Amino acid sequence: MKGLANMIQDLRLVLDWNPEFAEAYYMLAVAQTEGGGLRSAADSIRAAIQLSPRKPNYVLELARIYEAGKNWDAATALLQQLAANSNTEVASAASKDLHDLPYIKKYGIPPASSASSTSKVLTGSAADMPPASSTKANTSSTAPSASDENQESPEQPPPPQIDKRPIQYAKGKLISVDCSQAPAAIVIVVTGVKTMKLRASDYKSLMLVGVDTFSCDWRDRLVSVNYKTGGKADGDLVSLEVH
Repeated sequence: MKGLANMIQDLRLVLDWNPEFAEAYYMLAVAQTEGGGLRSAADSIRAAIQLSPRKPNYVLELARIYEAGKNWDAATALLQQLAANSNTEVASAASKDLHDLPYIKKYGIPPASSASSTSKVLTGSAADMPPASSTKANTSSTAPSASDENQESPEQPPPPQIDKRPIQYAKGKLISVDCSQAPAAIVIVVTGVKTMKLRASDYKSLMLVGVDTFSCDWRDRLVSVNYKTGGKADGDLVSLEVH
């Protein structure tokens, strides 16, 4: 943390020298997230993704920025996508983040941190415990009953439902966008002789590449899409790249 400001300044100098250095944008996003600048971090990681859209660790960082900003739906959508990624390290990290997400939403910390904190508390207090003989003498009066333990233990949130549908990829032309049921949007894309209606449940949290914001007025734009077949239309949009 002491060198964070210098790191951010140095990375900006690097980007002034080479504005197409995707890894520098990625490192800048990580530093800005640590410093609490989530909006700046999101802008930086989107720049990295735009320059290197095939690097899944950049998308993972965007998911974690969404998570830090409590944009749970957007974070969940990206983590579900990454959990099926061919990069095993990224897929494993995304699966763990997806598992931890309900705990973070409810308690503010992942379960591992909670267990670690409990372990530290128990370890730290062991030296202050009374002798064994004294402890045994007081066991009957101090030991909690099973019913007390059940009452004190926090309710565990249900495990997240993982969408296991495979992600499909297509390139084509975006013909129009229907935002009549906002925040949901139907994007009509023509690929060859096939016309697809792809649905975004919340276009404000849809992962975009090549543009900063989604527009319901888009017409005749060349696009690349990642989507999952099925749902309430021909498919559910995972990401949209506008050329």
